[in-house]
Amino acid sequence: MKSFFYWFYSLRPVWLMIFLLFISTILISSNKASKLVGIKEFSLLMIENVHSFSGYFETNYELQQENIEIKKQLVKEKLEKNRYKRYILENLRLRQLLKLQPPGNYELTFAHVIGKSPYPGLRGFIINKGETDSLKKNDVVISSEGLVGKVLEVQSSTSIVQILLDRNIRISASILRNQERGILRFYDNSLLMLDYVVKSVEIKPGDIVITAPTSQIYNEGLKIGKVIEVENVPAENFQRIFILPSVNFNKLNEVIILKEKQKLKD
Repeated sequence: MKSFFYWFYSLRPVWLMIFLLFISTILISSNKASKLVGIKEFSLLMIENVHSFSGYFETNYELQQENIEIKKQLVKEKLEKNRYKRYILENLRLRQLLKLQPPGNYELTFAHVIGKSPYPGLRGFIINKGETDSLKKNDVVISSEGLVGKVLEVQSSTSIVQILLDRNIRISASILRNQERGILRFYDNSLLMLDYVVKSVEIKPGDIVITAPTSQIYNEGLKIGKVIEVENVPAENFQRIFILPSVNFNKLNEVIILKEKQKLKD
């Protein structure tokens, strides 16, 4: 309906000319003064109404166009605000990551998560660093929150990372408070379990779990998570120690690879 009115409004000069021609024809064909006066008054009234009518549509059209432009500007400003917010959050994450100090003869290589694991049954993701960045299989992957996993496969410019929640992963780990060691493994979708800790050792909920010095792949002292529950089953020799990882894998965007420094040649 609105489009019809705007179409009608756009042709207002044509309608006005037709109306004036019509009035002129009546004036020419009439020879009575009284009729001429009445026709003249009627014509002036119609022209005024047509002008007012067209003026209303002109004003309404301008207001609508202005409203559309305002909406466009608001959408643009909202998108810009969201973009700046993402930049701020990314900057904060990077600042937090940069506080990490690489252990021993290692340097930090930053990478972005760019995709999910391409292999069925493997829990992990793809990062945007690879052979060209000197990455190797079994390089340790961490975040500002703690241990993420390890590099499983390396391509020229990308790599596949196996995370702690993969059911095939095994890590030598220890309790920070008393240095008691065990083997960390996958338990369910979001939990890990620390095996082979005897019942005589006191383990409490809240205890921090770290990588042990006996680990062949993972650097010593990397935070893995914390104990959330301990079970002692009478028929079993060891405790059931349930661990919540310190890394939130669902919100992981940036990671760090602990890459061994290149030795200088003589």
